[in-house]
Amino acid sequence: MKGPSMPGPTAPPVLLEAGAAVGGTAGQLTRLGLGDHVCLVYERPEEHVEALVPYIRQGLERGERCVYVVDEHGVGEVAAMLEAHGVEVERERARGALVFLTQRETFLRGGRFEPEAMIAYLHWVEEESLAAGFSGVCATGEMSWALGPEPTREALLRYETLLNDYLPGSRVKANCQYHRSRFPPEIVRDVLRAHPRVILGDEVHENLFYETPEMLLGEESAAKRVEWMVRQLKRVRESERELVLMGLRLSEQSVENRRLYEEARAAVRARDEFLSVASHELKTPLTPLRLRLQG
Repeated sequence: MKGPSMPGPTAPPVLLEAGAAVGGTAGQLTRLGLGDHVCLVYERPEEHVEALVPYIRQGLERGERCVYVVDEHGVGEVAAMLEAHGVEVERERARGALVFLTQRETFLRGGRFEPEAMIAYLHWVEEESLAAGFSGVCATGEMSWALGPEPTREALLRYETLLNDYLPGSRVKANCQYHRSRFPPEIVRDVLRAHPRVILGDEVHENLFYETPEMLLGEESAAKRVEWMVRQLKRVRESERELVLMGLRLSEQSVENRRLYEEARAAVRARDEFLSVASHELKTPLTPLRLRLQG
C-alpha cells in the first residue's frame, strides 16, 4: 500500500516537513543520509521492492556507490527488479556505481563470519569508493545468509552494534534486509533493538526500541539504562508536542490564508466598483457628442 502523496515544493515548510515524515516510501527515504543505519523488515515481495528500489535510486542520484550483497535473491533477479523501475543497471555497473557482491565476498570472507573483519572490509570499500570519485557508499545486504551455520546470534548482534559505532561520521549508510517470516522472533527482536531506524512495509520509522551498543551487549549499568528509558519517554512526549504544534501552525496558516483571500475579494470588488463608476462618468459627457455625430 502506497503512502499519501508528498506536498509540492511550494507548500509551506511545515507541510514539507510533515510530508517527508509520513509521505510515500521514496519521500521518507530522502531523510536517510550517509552515516545512517537502517533495517528493512519485510514480509511480502512487494514491500521488498517498494523499499529497495528508491533506496538504490536515491543513492545513484546522490553520486554514491551502491553496493548490494545478494543471497536470497540472485543478481539476475535484483537487476531485473531495478531495470523494471527505471534503473539502467548495465550502465551503472559499467561505471562502478552499482556493485553486486555475494556473502562469500563480504560477510564470509575467509570462510567464516568475523564482525570486526566485516567492518574493516566496509571501511576499505568506503575509502576505495571515495578515491574513485563517489560521494559515499550506499550499502544494503540480504541477511538471509545468517540462517545458516554462520553466524551465531551473538556474533550477528555484535556486528550490528559495531556498525552503530562505525557508521556515524562515515561516508557510508547501511540497510540490512531481514525477511521476517524466515527469521525466528528472537533474531527479529534483536534486529529491532539494534537499528536506529526501521523500514516496515512502506513506512520508515524512528525506532523507539533502539538500544545503544553497550546496552545490547549487556555492558551498560542499570543507572544508564534508566536514563535511556527516561529519554525514550521524553522523546515520545516531544513527538506528541511537535504534532500538536504542527497542527496549530497549520491552523494559523489556514486563518492567514482566509484573511488574504478576503482581502483579495475586497480588492476585486473595489476595482469593479471603480470601473463601473468610471464607465458611467465617461458615458455622461459623451452622450451629446455621440448624438451630434449621429445627426
